[in-house]
Amino acid sequence: MAELYKNAGIEVARMVGISDAMDDLADQTATKVRAIASAHADTGAFAESIRVEKEMGEDGVLDRIISSEVEGVMAIEFGHHEGDTFVPGKFAFTQVAHSG
Repeated sequence: MAELYKNAGIEVARMVGISDAMDDLADQTATKVRAIASAHADTGAFAESIRVEKEMGEDGVLDRIISSEVEGVMAIEFGHHEGDTFVPGKFAFTQVAHSG
């Protein structure tokens, strides 16, 4: 009879987390986000600010984080008001996340 160990998922996540394939996937994802951000660029600062970082997560799993720290990133991504006018968001991260 097969046994499933309680921590099997964590162990597999640790193994996958250190693989080059995860770095490649994170880089490909960031490239897609940058492409969408660049298509709507005023200054290019948003697209240029998108980066991939590695961070040790819970239970010793190495995670990849794709982010931007450009000023106003939330307003750029989701939209904002300039006076009475609504400026739609770019939804660069959102589009890539929903693309599968």
